Amino acid sequence: MGYSGKAGRLTALLLVGFVGSAPAMASPWGQEARKSLLISKIDIYKAEAGDRHFEQLTSDDYGELGLGRGWTIGGQVIAGQQEIDTPGYADVRDGLVDATLFLQREIPAEEGHALAVQALYAFATDATSVIDGRVHEGRDPAIEVSGLWGYGDEETFLTAKTGARASLGDDADELRLTLSAGRHLTPRSMVMLDLATTLSVTEAEDEGGTDYDLITLSPSLVVPLGKWCRLQVGGRADLWGDGLDTGAGAFIGLWFE
Repeated sequence: MGYSGKAGRLTALLLVGFVGSAPAMASPWGQEARKSLLISKIDIYKAEAGDRHFEQLTSDDYGELGLGRGWTIGGQVIAGQQEIDTPGYADVRDGLVDATLFLQREIPAEEGHALAVQALYAFATDATSVIDGRVHEGRDPAIEVSGLWGYGDEETFLTAKTGARASLGDDADELRLTLSAGRHLTPRSMVMLDLATTLSVTEAEDEGGTDYDLITLSPSLVVPLGKWCRLQVGGRADLWGDGLDTGAGAFIGLWFE
């Protein structure tokens, strides 16, 4: 997504991790003790509005590790290269798009249902211009507290994650909601549909802060590649945005279980 910004600036940092790339982020079912999940993905994204053009290629690594007694620890690191082309300005940047660390606790629930709470810390990000070497600030550090719910059986599943993210800098505070639905084709293959919403609930404190709203839809297909690996292929379309230029993209990833 290219940013024209409510705060009156143009930035080219992708501020939201691609939801369809890591559906486990919205899962209330944590990992069993000493069990893990790693999702490694490559994503390409483009956004255009009038004579503004933004393109980004990222590597996205997401992981979970079960600690036992309902506890799961995890995190995500997204890095990439961004190309910006606007009237009178063009740049190519390499840098960190997103970096988070979380701790999740599963809560006992009825059979077929799942509940969990999650505390997350988002690290500050930046990107360096390949052209002139300048460092451009991205997101400020933030903390987020979320509640997660899920229902599933042998054929279908539905999950929801809703959270409040408080910025520790100039960025606007946000409400985030992720809905995921899926249907198993076989025990290890499935089709999924993810809907992610990010809404700013405060204004950025100054012109350098990030302030936007976004709704994104992400369909994907997951199929087995072997006993411990699965392949995920999907796409993304921004349905609506405010304070940014919306776009679309595609990704391919591997799940290691």
